[in-house]
Amino acid sequence: MKHIFCYVFFLFLCLNGISLADSITKESTIYLRDDVGTGNEDKLLTVHFIDVGGGDAILINTPSGKKILIDGGWNYLDRGKAKKEYLAYLNQFLEDDVVDLVIITHPDYDHFAGLSAILDSHVVQQIWYNGYDSEDLAVSWGKLTTKIDEKEGLIYISPIDNFFGLGSIIRFDDSLTPDKSDDVVLTIINARQHVGVEAYGSMRSIDEARRRNSSSLVLRLDFGSTSFLFTGDTNGRKKTSTDVNECEDQELFMVMNNNNPNSPLYGLLNCSVLKVAHHGSNGSSSLPFLKASKPDWAVISAGVHYDHPHEDVLLRLKHQGVALDDTHILRTDAGEDDQSTANEFNLGDDCYQFLVDSTGILKVEKWNVYLGE
Repeated sequence: MKHIFCYVFFLFLCLNGISLADSITKESTIYLRDDVGTGNEDKLLTVHFIDVGGGDAILINTPSGKKILIDGGWNYLDRGKAKKEYLAYLNQFLEDDVVDLVIITHPDYDHFAGLSAILDSHVVQQIWYNGYDSEDLAVSWGKLTTKIDEKEGLIYISPIDNFFGLGSIIRFDDSLTPDKSDDVVLTIINARQHVGVEAYGSMRSIDEARRRNSSSLVLRLDFGSTSFLFTGDTNGRKKTSTDVNECEDQELFMVMNNNNPNSPLYGLLNCSVLKVAHHGSNGSSSLPFLKASKPDWAVISAGVHYDHPHEDVLLRLKHQGVALDDTHILRTDAGEDDQSTANEFNLGDDCYQFLVDSTGILKVEKWNVYLGE
């Protein structure tokens, strides 16, 4: 009788269009600060790096409850499970139907594929985009921008450099205290509406795909003593170069400004957490850029395609002047170079949450999404 009841209940769910629930579970606590419990843990900044296979998807929840999405896409080959995992994760951690800000770093599918669904299901207050345009952009990008244009009440800031110059500070979450050091602020580090046919700092010609990547919005997020650097798909070296010190293109642009006391970007690359550029491609994360950023943590959002992350990038992170070790390099592909951890219900990857108060990082947690049948 019990089995009959269960079958009838399952049939009821299916007939009403309801599937078995997706499960979002905490796998482990990777880091726990010694004094956790002594701070004000009800006023935390939470930064989520979401498992989407090959792509970038970041959710930021501020202490006052504001929500920021930086990108939200996946590799086309991962699109089925990646979309389900992305939306399941946001369903748990987005908390309500309002998104205060969506930031699109550049117009590549693996950075914007999921944002159309967000526009359908949530009220989006603002979207920032660098303004990069080309006849070679995908049809799916045109469909997204059409949907953005049709949304009433949505503030679309594009091209962003018409509104915010390099080094501009946007105070996104005011703590309402006299000391502004516990506010949440965003700083514009790179915003290239137009990218030339030659890499910055060299005569090497670059194709459309690389110009699009080099246009990526790069943003710094600060809360108290902790800073995150979100790098999109910016480039910094030739992929096949054997020169470990090579640095060109937008990474060179940022390094030169970081080292120039007269630049509005002076000293702004140094960060607590680095979102490693371009999923760990060897065409990014040049040694001069890593030395300038000096992160304590690195997060690589990658899948099983395109040899990401590249082994040379991992070596540069671990052994060449960057204050990191194996435990502080977090990979959303779970450190695997194949699909051995994947199954029909998930990508086999990991999501990471950084929980931060005004005095520093409290916890780093690993989460996983298991898709219901």
